[in-house]
Amino acid sequence: MTQHRSHDDAVVAMLKADRAFAATYLTVALDEVGEPGGKAALLAALRNVATAHDLELTPKEKPAA
Repeated sequence: MTQHRSHDDAVVAMLKADRAFAATYLTVALDEVGEPGGKAALLAALRNVATAHDLELTPKEKPAA
């Protein structure tokens, strides 16, 4: 049986394996931010890179003073 994975999972795997690709991926997303759908595409690209490199997606709470 053939195993399938989602498009996002495949993109995340490629971004994790190749940092130069990740940089190019983000550069293209930034270049196209003014195009229709560009803002959503940039946010998706940032999410995918963050996921690939295990970055926090939400800010941590500040410790109580």
